Amino acid sequence: MRKFASGAATAVTATALAACAGNGAGDADRPCEGPGTGGPRVVYRAEPTPDAPRVTRAGIEQTIEVMCARARTLGARGSRIRPVRGSRIVVRLGPGEDAAQTAVALGIPARLAFYDWDANVIGNPDQPLTDLARAVRRAERYQPRAEADDLPPTGAEQSTIDRYGGDEERIRAFYDRRNDAIGATYYAETQDRVVAGPETSCAGLAVALAPTGRPPRGESVAGDLDAAECGRRLAGRGLPAGGAVHVVPRGIRVVAAARPGGGASAGAGDDLTGAPPEPPAGWFVIEDDAGVLPDGVDKAKERKDEATGATGVLVEFDEGGATAFRALTQSIAERGAEEPSGGDPRLAVALDDQLVSLAAIDPTANPDGLDPDDGALIGNLGGAARARLLAKLIDAGALPLGVRPTP
Repeated sequence: MRKFASGAATAVTATALAACAGNGAGDADRPCEGPGTGGPRVVYRAEPTPDAPRVTRAGIEQTIEVMCARARTLGARGSRIRPVRGSRIVVRLGPGEDAAQTAVALGIPARLAFYDWDANVIGNPDQPLTDLARAVRRAERYQPRAEADDLPPTGAEQSTIDRYGGDEERIRAFYDRRNDAIGATYYAETQDRVVAGPETSCAGLAVALAPTGRPPRGESVAGDLDAAECGRRLAGRGLPAGGAVHVVPRGIRVVAAARPGGGASAGAGDDLTGAPPEPPAGWFVIEDDAGVLPDGVDKAKERKDEATGATGVLVEFDEGGATAFRALTQSIAERGAEEPSGGDPRLAVALDDQLVSLAAIDPTANPDGLDPDDGALIGNLGGAARARLLAKLIDAGALPLGVRPTP
């Protein structure tokens, strides 16, 4: 299944970190070193991601920098964000009408990934599984496939060819893994019901099952244990008797089907940071062959779709992301031209673990794919207020590490 690299994640420089922390005399110069009094306080626990498979001090600092940028974008007053022991991050904000919502919004992953939908769904791309436990059990049985068309459109970089001594199988496996949007994911199931997950590590699953329990020992490392060992580790520590741990391997993922209308009700007082009130229509299992990853996104802004009247997010790409988007959509169009009886193939966008956009590409009208200069309009986000919030979070950047509110 074809996927294209949008470039490796860029490391955050010490200069940028210093700019986030600030060293000036006023709050304007120190956006994350304000008093942090009078408003909400949230403690987050940092967790690994594919970009940062191990929680480190540098990763925490990079994550704080993005949270600082988000706080500025959301207009938070008196923000104070700093690391503390135990891989935790403390967020303190000044008072404000939306301060509590902002403090929680700072921890939303807001990670976008673009897919060739019909080529990557395992099963029926038009019929989601109605039961999450069934989807997880199906997903854990699959392994990703490294294929020749997993390579970038320009071919493998010479440095990669040299690294693997020209071994084509290992080179394909490298590119198949490099563009995974997520890593291995952990779920806990009891009585045919998923009670926790997805989590990126067994340690994360332990916290999800018993948030006020004893913290897991050791570092939080992505994909650290297999299902059997994780189950033994969590027996008596949050995993219900008779429960089981399932691990979906890296390269395979479970995404929720699109929610009707984005899943958000129309009330002005909605908590925009929480899960939409309507459950998804089901879940899909897909091979995680992302065509464009979060680091390919340059900017995002709220935009109204004139055709439908719905408010969404217009995403613009950086140079690498634009190349990847063009190549991905061209590949989709070419497959549609080769298989005209199958209907127009579709470009999909997942936001975190939710399918939010599914757009058909007409191979006759767009034989060379879609123009990345036009950006990508993502709808089905649940109304103008939610779209406005997500646009600001995406524009500020995806979090390098995952974060979870913790007591």
